[in-house]
Formats: sequence, structure tokens, C-alpha cells
Amino acid sequence: MKAKTISVSYGRTVNLQNFNSLRFDVTIELEMEEGDQAKTAIEKATHRVKQEVESAILASLNDISEQRDAIFNSMKGK
Repeated sequence: MKAKTISVSYGRTVNLQNFNSLRFDVTIELEMEEGDQAKTAIEKATHRVKQEVESAILASLNDISEQRDAIFNSMKGK
């Protein structure tokens, strides 16, 4: 039996302390073409979803840091 579609998912939860966390999940579905090797396609898709999750984590943590800095800076002015 030959696979026609492959679905790969990856997720991570980041603990932000004080009972706060963020969850990131990415799923990629691939349509297999004639001659594609399932193992190679899965490995490439796994690498891709991990990259996407890591990128989303870094972007979110950067946004949180900027928001925190803005709050602290506004408090200094008071």
C-alpha cells in the first residue's frame, strides 16, 4: 500500500512562569507524488514543522519582551 498523503505535526509548550504558558502547534500535510519516498518526505516535513514552531516561539517571546519593556518604561515616568 502506498501513501498518498502524509501529515506531520509538531508542538511545544513554553513555560512563561507565574502559571502562564504558550502552546505552539504546526501541522503540514503533503501530497505524495509518484516516485516520492515516504521516509524522506516525513523527515523533510518534520524539519519544517520544527522550524516553524521555533520561529513562532522566538517571535512571541520577542513580542512579550517588548511589551514588558514598554510597561516598565511607562512606570519609570510616574
